[in-house]
Amino acid sequence: MRREIKINDDVKLVMTKNEFGYLEVLETLDDTNFIRIVTYNISKESDDLINKLETFPEGKDVIIITNIPGRFKRYTSSYARARAQDTIDKYIERLNPEKYDANLKTFFNFGNHSKIIMTDKMAYIGSANFSDESKNNNECGILITDVSVINNINEVFVQMQIDESVSYYSSEYMKVFVMISNMLTQAKVYYEDYYWSFFADSGHQHHGRSDEYRKFDAELSPITVENIEKLTYMIENSIEELNNDEIYPDIFKNIDLDICKEIRHWFGIDSELEQFSRFNSDNKIQELFKEYLEEGDPELLDEYAQTAVDNTGAINMDLADAIYETALAGKDKLNKLCEFLVDLLKKVEEKREVNKVVDNT
Repeated sequence: MRREIKINDDVKLVMTKNEFGYLEVLETLDDTNFIRIVTYNISKESDDLINKLETFPEGKDVIIITNIPGRFKRYTSSYARARAQDTIDKYIERLNPEKYDANLKTFFNFGNHSKIIMTDKMAYIGSANFSDESKNNNECGILITDVSVINNINEVFVQMQIDESVSYYSSEYMKVFVMISNMLTQAKVYYEDYYWSFFADSGHQHHGRSDEYRKFDAELSPITVENIEKLTYMIENSIEELNNDEIYPDIFKNIDLDICKEIRHWFGIDSELEQFSRFNSDNKIQELFKEYLEEGDPELLDEYAQTAVDNTGAINMDLADAIYETALAGKDKLNKLCEFLVDLLKKVEEKREVNKVVDNT
């Protein structure tokens, strides 16, 4: 049973029984960038909804925030404690991020009774939990497709829940894991930006093999160069912060950060790559066109414009040709930086342990 009241093109109210009120949200799961689930409980036995998490591909951004019914601040009997222990164990086992390919982050909020099931395409806020049993009840909620509202829900409501939650893993681990993960994501993005500034796709499934050097139209953004240099300082400052807090000294205390200095050697101010990035084809075309026009015949505007374009292309080709070896070296250094952060993340992942605050029995 399902009844709907349309508010406008982006909002409608739904009342359901014997089906999920957020069924339309579930239908967007495959074609979405992120998934957020805020719930009072999950199914202790049924697997239908939880199994959907197993279908998400590697890297899918998923956050689950749930209470654990039956977990109390204190227990008045061994029976209540044993029941809580059984429920806590099931939640820890079923929401273990290591079980899923997706980038799943689990949080426990022991004061939560709200329900939000959302993706970046659609949001449900209502009475239904993310549990198979909820579809058997009379449940009411609101469905929203307005992207700006959805983003606000994620940034305000979901973040509020996270701020009041206990992470699945220890807070120390999560702090370091998120820090290194974010820096690795940035490094990969900058590598891609840099790579496609100099190379054209050969069509090979693994780019880098047989891809052609784009000396005829290579163009490196100064913003990319600046971001790469800034990232090296971020890495150094982050690790200094961890050492000051004496977090995982066996990993960070004597860590070799020479790769950061190497990156700055190749991408720092007045380096070949930084100087190359300052060459702007559009500005050069305008400069040459103005020069030709001032010295020539106003009747030859089209010819001067084409000559300016051709000569700018030749200058850019000469610059790119001269910087070829440097471009390759820069690519190798960025790849080395990514490998450094991947190895660092693997070492951090060995520190994983379930947050001791979760199980209070």
